[in-house]
Amino acid sequence: MCQIIRHQNIDLILLDLMLPYKSGDQLLKEIRSCSDLPVIVISARGTTQNKIDLLRLGADDYITKPFDPVIII
Repeated sequence: MCQIIRHQNIDLILLDLMLPYKSGDQLLKEIRSCSDLPVIVISARGTTQNKIDLLRLGADDYITKPFDPVIII
C-alpha cells in the first residue's frame, strides 16, 4: 500500500472496512505507517466503540453505511 501511495497522486482515501483479502483496520494501520493522507472510513459497523477505535488508529472521519452519496461531496 505504501508503494502505491508514494507513486500515485492521491488526495483522499475512502476506506471500506469490509474488504475481501485484508482487514480494513489492518490497511488503515499500513496507510498510517507511511502517509498522513486524509482517510475516511466507510463501514456498516456503526457502534460507538468501533468508531472510536478507528479514529484512534488514524482515520480522519467515519461514515456509517448506508449513507446518502451527497454526504461524501
